[in-house]
Amino acid sequence: MSSAASENAPNHVSDWSLAVLRTTGLQYNPPERSWRPSVHLTIPACPNLRFSPLVLGRDGQIQNARTMSLELPHSTLDIRVNYGSQRRDARQRLVAFAYQLSLGDLAEQQRRQRQEGDRVPNQESAVQQSATRTMFVLSFDFVCHKITGAMGTLLSTHLASHSNHVANHQSEGGEQPEVSFTLLEQLLCTFTPYAELSVAGRLPENRRDERIEKVLKYMKKEWSLVVASLLALAGINAAIFGLAPGTVFPIDGPARRVTVLGAITAGLGLFLDSLIVFIYYNADARMFERTATCVDGTYFYFCVCSRVPTMCMLVSATCLAAFLLIVAWAEWRSAVIVLSLLAGVAMSLQLLVYGFEQTLECAGWCMRGIRRELVGSSAGT
Repeated sequence: MSSAASENAPNHVSDWSLAVLRTTGLQYNPPERSWRPSVHLTIPACPNLRFSPLVLGRDGQIQNARTMSLELPHSTLDIRVNYGSQRRDARQRLVAFAYQLSLGDLAEQQRRQRQEGDRVPNQESAVQQSATRTMFVLSFDFVCHKITGAMGTLLSTHLASHSNHVANHQSEGGEQPEVSFTLLEQLLCTFTPYAELSVAGRLPENRRDERIEKVLKYMKKEWSLVVASLLALAGINAAIFGLAPGTVFPIDGPARRVTVLGAITAGLGLFLDSLIVFIYYNADARMFERTATCVDGTYFYFCVCSRVPTMCMLVSATCLAAFLLIVAWAEWRSAVIVLSLLAGVAMSLQLLVYGFEQTLECAGWCMRGIRRELVGSSAGT
């Protein structure tokens, strides 16, 4: 859970402004679509001081964000995240997360983390600092427990005794392991997620699963898109096969061959993509890591295999474009030439502009050199 706390007094903590921003790392399976998590803040020293619950969305973002003022630095603050239905007649609640901390110790912890933030790079750290505002992040993976009356024993230890965990979480999120790649691996990193997976494999176990899940989610989306594209290409190639020999547009030998090549690559890509989806679609991070690195302990062969359906889609689309251009060439060659040139200029416009600028710069350099030579020769005479 992320909360922003600003300190108005630099030397002592007398006034706190607490704003809950978002939640991360909460694992739950809501029984209904109407269930939403909500954050409840209470101060045991002031039972009469009550804050309205903050309702979260399904993505963890705060829907009714607001700032709350606190003036009790030495008291403890109870933070509890409940899951419950938004219907009025619903009374059942599930405790997903509970934490207790002292505002005074939190201020000391934040000042110490601000001093360390100037020396340690912090990319995805658990604590994010600024000059006047400090972000304090509590991220834990708790399984939902059903409660009956009392909150149970989910309260964790005090923040002062929990500082080692925060420091470890900060170092794990901010530091990235250095991975050296060979020339072949660098080439593979240009069109595959080999670099991301290699870096994730060297992270600690609690950070590795999160990084692998992100890559796997991206790969699943790509495989689904490739399957849809290959199905469309295979359908077009099958329709071309059904054309009669005496159609309006002539289909000669080159057009037939590129059509056959496109159909072959579309069929192979569709089969391979379906096989990959069958193996990895329901896999979690641990199962994906075991399956993808079962040969030599690296993701090299998996990254190569994962891009084969995409390459088949590219070849099949190229063959379909070649077939259409060959058929159109036989009927209207000038239109094919003009439109192809326009498309080529539009796609390479950046390179053309760069080349033109370099040519002008080179011409200016040559003219300045010739001018210097002429001035020098005239001065010598």
